[in-house]
Amino acid sequence: MAHAELTAQALAAHSVPGYVPQHGADGGECVAVLHETPVIVRYVLTMVGRDERAEVEQISINGAAIPAAYFDADTVAELGHDCERSRFGAGL
Repeated sequence: MAHAELTAQALAAHSVPGYVPQHGADGGECVAVLHETPVIVRYVLTMVGRDERAEVEQISINGAAIPAAYFDADTVAELGHDCERSRFGAGL
């Protein structure tokens, strides 16, 4: 699925017109896919050695924000990687 299509689906699902991924120095949020469902992932940045990692805090599904602790570790890790790729795509 193309990123623009994914973003459009997430916007429709979350009723967030004009949404743009938010990336800052401490974290942010991005659009990702969870089992073919577009979600908005909120994360904070942490340091692991010399590497910066996106640590997922919340996953918003159809407008409901769910703490990351309710999801399995592999899913949370993959969504964190999606946020890292989104940050890289934004030039950060």
